[in-house]
Parts: sequence; C-alpha cells; structure tokens
Amino acid sequence: MLKTIIFRFENVILNDEYLQFKIYEKLWHYLRQDPAWSDFETVLKLREYYVSEQRTTSVYPAIAIRYLSARSRIRFEQDVRLFLEKQSRFYLRILPGILPIVRNLKYYYKIVLIAQPGSLYKEADRKYHFNRLFQFTFLLEKTADLSLFHNYLQNIIQKTRSSEKETLLISGHIYPDLMVAAQSGIITLQISFDPKTRGFQPQSYLEWQYYHSLTRLYKQKKGNLPGRIKMDAYATNSSEVSNAISNLERMGVHTPTDEPSTGPGNVTFWDLAREVFNTPGPPEEK
Repeated sequence: MLKTIIFRFENVILNDEYLQFKIYEKLWHYLRQDPAWSDFETVLKLREYYVSEQRTTSVYPAIAIRYLSARSRIRFEQDVRLFLEKQSRFYLRILPGILPIVRNLKYYYKIVLIAQPGSLYKEADRKYHFNRLFQFTFLLEKTADLSLFHNYLQNIIQKTRSSEKETLLISGHIYPDLMVAAQSGIITLQISFDPKTRGFQPQSYLEWQYYHSLTRLYKQKKGNLPGRIKMDAYATNSSEVSNAISNLERMGVHTPTDEPSTGPGNVTFWDLAREVFNTPGPPEEK
C-alpha cells in the first residue's frame, strides 16, 4: 500500500523548455561571432549530441567552456545569471495536468517535492505556492553521487515514516533519481512527455527549430525505453501518471518481485563515469 509519493520538481512539475530556449539563443549570440556557428541549428545539433550521450549533467555550460573564448564565456555566464535572476519568472511553465493530480493525491498520500535550490525553484514556489500542495519539500544541489542521493532518499523516508515499499518516486531523471530509487526498493514511475504534451508551443522560426530538436531527442529517448534499469511504471502524459499510480496501488505494488535491495554500491565507477561525468567531444566530421 502506498503512503508517500515523491515528485521531482524538474521535468515533472516544472517545464523549463522556454527558459532553456532563451539560454541557447543567448549562447548562439556569442558563438556566431565565429562564422562556423552562423546557423542556430548547428548549436541544437551539438546539444542533441551531448544530451544523447548522457555524459554531462549540464549541457550549455559544457558547450560554452569548449567553444567560447575565456572572455566571451565570462560574459555569457554573467548574461545567463542576470537573465535567470531578473526574467526567469516570465518563462517558467508547469507541465499541463500535473498540479490537479497533486491536489487530488494530497488527500490520500503524503506528498513530497524534491528540487534543486536556486532562482528557478524560488520563482516557481512564489508563483504557484507549493506549500499549499506539498506537505514536505526537500532541496538538494544537483549531484551525480549515487551514495549521496541514496542517503537523501533515506532521509525522506524517515521524515515521512514510510518504508521503501510504501514510497513512490516520480521522476524523469534516470541518474541518479530512478536508478538509486530502484536499487533501494523504492517504487519508480518514469515520465517522458513529448514537447507538445509538455506544453511547448513555438511561435517564431527559432522556436520551431528548438521544438523539432526537442522532438528528435524525445524520439531517441523513447526508443531507448525501458533501458537497462527496469522501472515499475512509465507515463507519457498526465493521465497516464494517474492511471499508473492507480494500477500500482491496485496491484499491491512492486512489480519487480520484492527482491532485496542491492544498494547503490553495486554500480561500478566505470558505469558512473561513462554515464555521467565524461564530457563528450563533438561528433567527428565525415
């Protein structure tokens, strides 16, 4: 029986694609001082490569470090920081249909929000009043440390007084969220919404280019599902989230036959380095 449901703020509650678009548009402004970057599509293709490789936690800083001069990179970073502080609230969106689900679930379960601290969370909290929706909120800096995230989840379980088998994590992040949760015995629901379902509605030519880039990434990611880590449930839209929770509850949860937890220690250093830390170089020119 489920007692606690944990929602990941990023990619489950928050839709930051408009914000990301503006950041890549700014990055292109600095890159196109070199004629090789005259087309915005070139930036998007490189971004797709970095994301598909899943070897870097933040893509646009990695591109900036590799391809901008030191002076341009500093100016770009200052530009982005100022933009996030002053204008991020105008570009924040919530995934369509998610908040009504949270409002309904809070009457039956302990509802937890986990998020990265920072200006995006503060602005979204101010705009959507998360304290009225979630009984617990836990903030943690972005990390690729599996042991650290394991301890983070154990702290949540202790605070909510629920066991692993009574706790559901809903996230779009395989590493470290779903990977650690699955290995710890926590029930997992992986979401993967296409750009249209996420509510991204392009208006300009550059936005259409970004939309098509998101669509290509989504199709590639969908082709890799369920991947080498087995999840208890998947959802590609908000109604499937509700149905998945109902099905897990009805089935008495834990599809993967209640095997003992292996813990994050079974992941080799090479797995972690290959999947998270290694920043890839660009595709080789043919």
